[in-house]
Amino acid sequence: MTILSIMREGHRNLYKKICKLFLYLLGLSKTIYFNFKYLPLREAVYLPIFVSHRVLLRNCDGSITIEAPIHTRMIHIGYGYAGIFDAAYARSIWEVYGDVIFRGKASIGHGSKISVGEKGTLVFHGGGGDNC
Repeated sequence: MTILSIMREGHRNLYKKICKLFLYLLGLSKTIYFNFKYLPLREAVYLPIFVSHRVLLRNCDGSITIEAPIHTRMIHIGYGYAGIFDAAYARSIWEVYGDVIFRGKASIGHGSKISVGEKGTLVFHGGGGDNC
């Protein structure tokens, strides 16, 4: 392995990190709205839920409960990569009238559709990695 190839690899990693940061910044306003809409102030300030700018928030009437220690970016909605979805056109949809419970980390990938009825409850059991 030459020094030039190591430098190229370093630039590739830096490029990926910059792209990831850019995507988080694009979704920042939606992330802030989502956290303060659903969570108590003492939890919302940690921004435990990151929401992509590609997520359509069709309805946010329900409730979210996090039954785990709160920390930043423990739940991702609309991020990630799946080869069967076209990243330019696939978007996630959030339509919740009922209750959503997170029992740990969760990653709901782009292109996912979440719909919970008024009397419905959706529970995500944290598995430490991508679980949805």
